[in-house]
Amino acid sequence: MTPRAIGRWWAAWLALTMTFAFATSSWAQPGVNAAAAEALFKQGKQLFETEKYADACKKFQASQDLDPAVGTLLFLGDCNEKQGKTATAWAAFQQAISLAEQNDDKRLKIAKLRATALEPLVSKLKVNVPLAVDGLVVRRDGEELPPSIYGTELPIDPGVYVIEATAPGRTTFTKEVMVEDGGKTVSLDVPELPEEGGAVPDPEPGGREEEDGVDAVLVGGIVVGGLGAVGLAVGAVFGTMADSTNEESLAQCRPEDPTICFQEGVDLREDAQTQARTATGLFVVGGVALAAGAALIVVSLLGDDDEATEGDEARVDWPMLEPWAGPQGGGLLLRGNW
Repeated sequence: MTPRAIGRWWAAWLALTMTFAFATSSWAQPGVNAAAAEALFKQGKQLFETEKYADACKKFQASQDLDPAVGTLLFLGDCNEKQGKTATAWAAFQQAISLAEQNDDKRLKIAKLRATALEPLVSKLKVNVPLAVDGLVVRRDGEELPPSIYGTELPIDPGVYVIEATAPGRTTFTKEVMVEDGGKTVSLDVPELPEEGGAVPDPEPGGREEEDGVDAVLVGGIVVGGLGAVGLAVGAVFGTMADSTNEESLAQCRPEDPTICFQEGVDLREDAQTQARTATGLFVVGGVALAAGAALIVVSLLGDDDEATEGDEARVDWPMLEPWAGPQGGGLLLRGNW
């Protein structure tokens, strides 16, 4: 074999070896990542169950980085929500929706329900920036904000954020902004930066709250009250059914002695009693729920009254809805002093 042929043989062997090694690495890597991701996921679940949510989130995030999965994202959203990081949790649920849609995952409905339920509670921060200054850089907690998101309401976790604006030859502007939870939107106007040495106008302290967002107490009152109203309506239906079934049972009994009935009459009477008990239960539960919902709504509305003070001597007896039920039906009694 000539030296040239030997050189070609070695080159071919080396290329084949490298190709095989690369292919083996490529095939093995997904399996390694999946195994590591599963181990991290299990560790995250153990931490989550012991309420160590911050550590659990780190494990879930590491698992997600190695091997994206819908279940991991759902747990990641859970542990962030437990820490009050509503925006981060909502983002995780949104990612779960996207991944579930791609993979036709049956947990898509769960992800959508979680994201929809949390969205009204996600607060937002909008930074309005003048664009007239050359070289202007705006940062939030040290992270530069791209100009494309100036004036945009961005979902953000509750907390205190430092907004800083700098430009060559200009006085630096720095402001702390408090973002509260509960779906509030806070807007901060960055003033035009004066030439270096000049005083920077100070916007409203802590930023300007643009929207009150969703009052969780009010929403809860509406939901609970609505469920109570539904319970009462269904209870009324069962009450009507009980009366009708009882009338049918009487037709299967002796006119002179209604206590002596055919078997069909006995069965109908038992059905009527069951329907009556169901109606009574629904009236009670529905009435309590409606009363609780009404109380929550009143608390929410009174909580927004800025004129109320701790020294007020006026006394309000809270209105109460009391359910009642009897042989012929049921209803609600409204009691209270205004």
